[in-house]
Amino acid sequence: MQPRETTTCAERSERWSDAKGVLLPISALRSGSPVLRNPGNRKRAVPLTFEQFEYSFANAVGEGEAKQLYDTFCVPAQGEPLFQAAAANLNP
Repeated sequence: MQPRETTTCAERSERWSDAKGVLLPISALRSGSPVLRNPGNRKRAVPLTFEQFEYSFANAVGEGEAKQLYDTFCVPAQGEPLFQAAAANLNP
């Protein structure tokens, strides 16, 4: 059995500081685009249209079931978390 490599907290944090942020996939950006298109949506609750909901959440079911899911579960959501996620990799 090989001995375990010992590292200090400073060495570990230095490795993590070199790591780049997590890039959002294109599909996530497309799903969030109704909110991200307008900077005024940052502090607002933004509803999705049925087409946007179907693309984002109900793309693996039929249209009838997607409509039922939309009517049951679709509620406007705050835009702030999407703006934070989209800007997470930007360095000032």
